Amino acid sequence: MRTTSPAFPRTPRESSFGDEQKREESQDYNVLVWLNLDSPLEVDQLYEEWTRGGVPITDELETKPWSLREFTARDLDGNRFRVFYDLGAAK
Repeated sequence: MRTTSPAFPRTPRESSFGDEQKREESQDYNVLVWLNLDSPLEVDQLYEEWTRGGVPITDELETKPWSLREFTARDLDGNRFRVFYDLGAAK
């Protein structure tokens, strides 16, 4: 079974999101789980914890142009975990 990321409305300032979504859909994985945390600090802390613990990080921690603070990790079965906080929701 393969899942894809949820559809988000695209605006001109978010045009790179479409490229990111195409890249993501072309990657080989079983499941993509989105983990929406309570703050950007929690995202940063989990990134540090998982990095120290040897969890494979497939997309490094960054703030995306569409206002998500996020990173993606992989488990031993190839499942992906996108960990994020929506900076736009905090406004």
